[in-house]
Amino acid sequence: MSKKLVLWTAAIIFYAKLLLLDHDIGSYIGDGIFMMMVLWYSFKLDGDGK
Repeated sequence: MSKKLVLWTAAIIFYAKLLLLDHDIGSYIGDGIFMMMVLWYSFKLDGDGK
């Protein structure tokens, strides 16, 4: 299992949990930042050829 797939799976689970369980605006902002970090890291892994 590649690191990128693990990151995407974790991000999707985290995002789905937040949408289903948490309706606080501040949490959506925090989750957006988390998602951007995951996307940036996954693209960084692509750039490194890993």
